[in-house]
Amino acid sequence: FGLIRYLTTVFREVPYSAIQYPIWEALKHQLVIKHKGCAPSSWESGLCGAAAGAIAATVTTPLDVVKTRLMLCSTDRKGVRYNGTFATMKKIAQEDGVAVLFSGMIPRVQFNVLGGLIFFSAYERALRFFREHVNTRSSRE
Repeated sequence: FGLIRYLTTVFREVPYSAIQYPIWEALKHQLVIKHKGCAPSSWESGLCGAAAGAIAATVTTPLDVVKTRLMLCSTDRKGVRYNGTFATMKKIAQEDGVAVLFSGMIPRVQFNVLGGLIFFSAYERALRFFREHVNTRSSRE
């Protein structure tokens, strides 16, 4: 049963990243076009990451709800333990309604907006720092 809980976390994180990173890159690309070829600042990249995180968190909230129920070893209304990602999702939707799959969406989105802003701003800042220092050292040698 432990493997199922682990795989559920993977089933949540992989789609989240598969949604977040392409959106982040697409938003940054739009800024490059807007700025006539100039790369966005680290702050602008962070804002793109925040928007991408909001979208990815919204879309993957049902997977987070399922993951939580599986990891807590909770049971359905009949006392039967949830088992498997898609079976749990189907059971929640049938017994409690589809809206329950989006429980906790607002705090999750808020957390991921803040996380995206900080992570992608710091990432871009660090990337620029290393590019400047590597290029400076390479030209000296």
